[in-house]
Amino acid sequence: MKRNNALDVELIKSVLGLDPTEKVKLSIEKSIATLWAGYGTIGSFTASSQGSSTNIIVKRVYPPSNSASVGNQRKVKSYHIEAYFYKELASSVLNLNEDGIVQCPIANPFSIETHEGEGDSPSFTFLLSDLTDSFGMCYNSNMDQVKTAISWLAGFHSVFYSHPALSETPNCMVWTEGGYWHLKTRLEELGHIPSYDSVLRTSAFAIDKRMNDGTPSCFTLVHGDFKEANILFGKDNGENWTCAAVDFQYCGKGYGAKDLVMFAVSSVSGKVFHQLDEDGLLRFYADELGKNLHAIGKFSADEIATISNIDTLKSQYELALVDYVRFMAGWGFWGSNSDYAERRATEILKEIASSWSGKKPNQTMQDMTEEDWEAAIYEKYPL
Repeated sequence: MKRNNALDVELIKSVLGLDPTEKVKLSIEKSIATLWAGYGTIGSFTASSQGSSTNIIVKRVYPPSNSASVGNQRKVKSYHIEAYFYKELASSVLNLNEDGIVQCPIANPFSIETHEGEGDSPSFTFLLSDLTDSFGMCYNSNMDQVKTAISWLAGFHSVFYSHPALSETPNCMVWTEGGYWHLKTRLEELGHIPSYDSVLRTSAFAIDKRMNDGTPSCFTLVHGDFKEANILFGKDNGENWTCAAVDFQYCGKGYGAKDLVMFAVSSVSGKVFHQLDEDGLLRFYADELGKNLHAIGKFSADEIATISNIDTLKSQYELALVDYVRFMAGWGFWGSNSDYAERRATEILKEIASSWSGKKPNQTMQDMTEEDWEAAIYEKYPL
């Protein structure tokens, strides 16, 4: 694949497993979308041969050259990580989906290419199966669709508990902290938090530290950007809702609750969230997670009970919610339930502060130092 957007017919034959002598016709490419911040394009085309045809998505990424900004470095790294996911980790999901053990469909990667440019400006070309063949229905945020999306998350997370991809080795190419808002890459946004939300700034490093502390059994691979725009819906045999997910730029190690928080805040209608509420959402996710972990068959009953424990998941959810609100406070609030998120984060921080045994007489949240917050958070959420 070339930077000039030309499609290589020989490559298409190879990735589709066709005989080199077969004639293949490529349709005119249709434009689907432009990537965030103008970093590339997504298109689709059809490869036809001997009466059969295959629809293919082509995602081209060409970051700006010679940009040393933090934002550009983060985005470029994210595409390296997405390439790694499709090359090395997608098979862990696809193989289980094929066997019917879990149901968290993703695109099949036909070809993933990274082109190293001059200096710090690589480009990327992703050839992926076209999920809209099976998942082309609109998202209306009804209860069935919301539960289907949560089930997808539970299936995806279950695959990656105790997975080698989470080991901190030189060959590990996912984010060590999954999610596009994690603190170490969002210090600029931290500085933009207004003074009236200073508690979010003061507690930020303690929340981040606690979210990355714990035994390996606490963590899975998170999608990292699980929102409406990255979820495709369909119906199985025209009856039951199904969904698939795209965009794995920010996948990495973390609490599965991070994905749950982002989805609930950004993409669940207020009506459905009111009906399901926070506890109902967590209970449904916990049940689905337990079922998938059991189906995979590599975990003991005790391990499954520990991972899907509702109290543990609630603690992880609360920490993740405060962390996500910290990002939005400096970046901008958005999403169907952002008001709930802001209100709930304040409640959680008040609970942490009020229950802290080291609190001094007449000390308010605003008076607490970063060290105070760390002590209070570890007391509220012990390892």
